[in-house]
Amino acid sequence: MSVMPGSHIYVVNEERQADRDWSDAWTVTLNGRPAAEIMKGIREWMGSRRTTAIDRALSAWHPIRLSPAPASCVVPGCGRPHRGRGLCNTHYMSWSRDREKGRTPRITPLR
Repeated sequence: MSVMPGSHIYVVNEERQADRDWSDAWTVTLNGRPAAEIMKGIREWMGSRRTTAIDRALSAWHPIRLSPAPASCVVPGCGRPHRGRGLCNTHYMSWSRDREKGRTPRITPLR
C-alpha cells in the first residue's frame, strides 16, 4: 500500500499490543521532499519532544536537486533521454565505471 509516491506503510506488531488487546499501529516511511512537507504539516499537532525532533530533522535536510532535471543528456552532441545526474544511461555507466576503477572520469555529470 502506498500513500504517496516513494512512501511505504508497514504494520507494527508488537507482543505487548496483543497482550493488551491494542489495535494495530502503523508507521509510514517517507524520504526527501514528501517527508519534509508532512513534517511541516503535522508539527503544530506534536508535543514538545516531537516538535524538537522535527525541527532538528528539518534543519539538517538539504534538498539535492536545486534545478529541474534536463530532458536530455548534458554531454554535447548526445540527444538521448536523461537517466541520472544529467547523463543518459550510456554516459552514466561510463562515468560510473571510471569512478569504480579509480580513474578520472572522462565525463562530468551535473552533480
